[in-house]
Amino acid sequence: MQDLKGQISALEQTQGSPVALTAALHSDSSGAQGTPEKPAQAVREEEHKSSLDLYGFVMLDSGYDFGQIDPNWFDVERPTKLPAFANEFGGNGNVYYGVRQTRFGVKTSTPTGLGDLKTWFEF
Repeated sequence: MQDLKGQISALEQTQGSPVALTAALHSDSSGAQGTPEKPAQAVREEEHKSSLDLYGFVMLDSGYDFGQIDPNWFDVERPTKLPAFANEFGGNGNVYYGVRQTRFGVKTSTPTGLGDLKTWFEF
């Protein structure tokens, strides 16, 4: 305890201002400097947190056939694939949905002793 009191006295004499004293007390040998609002321990924890990012987009097509159309060409308007006679391809009024260019991804970053370990998975 006496040693800490001696360090505080020495800092008060050399630093002068209470803000500089607080910053000096919160600094460490690794160079991470704290502030009265954010101590050095919090600065170190922020620098070494793992992160996870989720991202992507979805493209959905949908349609409704008021008339008949060849089932093999249900989502393309092609006049040569329209029915040649009544009920050639079944009844009227078909609904269809389809997922098109869609992307989902995950990015992570985890600090290790050898540097950041980063992963990137996308589908």
